[in-house]
Amino acid sequence: YRELLVSFLELRRVLAAEAVALAAARHTEADLAEMRRLAKAQEKLLSDPIAFARGDVAFQRALIRAGRNLGFEFVLNAFARFPDEHPGLISDLYDRREDAVMLYEFVMSLVASGDSEGARKTLREGLERIDVEWLARHDSVVKNAAPSAP
Repeated sequence: YRELLVSFLELRRVLAAEAVALAAARHTEADLAEMRRLAKAQEKLLSDPIAFARGDVAFQRALIRAGRNLGFEFVLNAFARFPDEHPGLISDLYDRREDAVMLYEFVMSLVASGDSEGARKTLREGLERIDVEWLARHDSVVKNAAPSAP
């Protein structure tokens, strides 16, 4: 289970870093406005991890659309079902929703910078730190959990 989870976190870092790099290069002000709107809406969903995760998918979709890459949106569609299909995992993954709200501001600033390479590198490094901290917080849960069917 730990290996699967670590693999998913690694995949997320790679995809998110590339998505933010594309968005930094290709976004419009309307794209940023939509991301701001979605990030603000997340503040009202802090008490519900499933609703928050659905809102997070919407934010990710807006980020991907800002990068103008349909392939990334197809990949996101595969993960968009996770809140409904794996609510326990979602509750664990989104255990610090208040921190995630701050992450939206960080991501939007990377997009607004227009610096694709800098955005890619900065987001990847930031997500690596977040993932290491998350795994440390959930080590006993991750080690003892039975894998669920893919």
